[in-house]
Amino acid sequence: MVFSAVLNHVELERAKNAFDSFDKEGTGRVNIWDLRAILEAIGQPPTDEELISLTGEVEADDDGLLPFDEFIKLLEKKKQTSSRTAEDTDTIEAWVALGGKVDKTGKISIERFQELIDSYEMSLNVEAILVSKIEARMRATLISTGTPRQIVAPREIEYDTYADLCSMEERLYGAPSKS
Repeated sequence: MVFSAVLNHVELERAKNAFDSFDKEGTGRVNIWDLRAILEAIGQPPTDEELISLTGEVEADDDGLLPFDEFIKLLEKKKQTSSRTAEDTDTIEAWVALGGKVDKTGKISIERFQELIDSYEMSLNVEAILVSKIEARMRATLISTGTPRQIVAPREIEYDTYADLCSMEERLYGAPSKS
């Protein structure tokens, strides 16, 4: 059996069974054009775009046959991509709920964002993090004049800053549970 750091035992077994059902001659290879049907058989029907992307990335033999190990690599990539897409979708949905726009434009209130963080009982202080980032930028770009300056965090943030804070939040606390 093939080892995978991305797929669990059940996923590997399901993949092997589906692959074997299309490997009629027992060669350990299947026709690249059977890929859609194999993915559907394991409950992962690809979109047309995914199928085009996946078939372009796999290393089928010159005869158009796909070895099992390459099929597993393809499944790993598909799982990782769909996982990232789901995370991105969640981040954008929260952005919109906080007042941003679907196309990632606009700004959201730091106060509303902090309220959301607090509602998940996380001890992340958005304003303090922003001030810290601004101070770090200032130290890197300005020569100190010896005059102390008070740094005030902005009242609103754009999508890139919001997404950075969300990824920091997930690294520290894990993704919030959806109840």
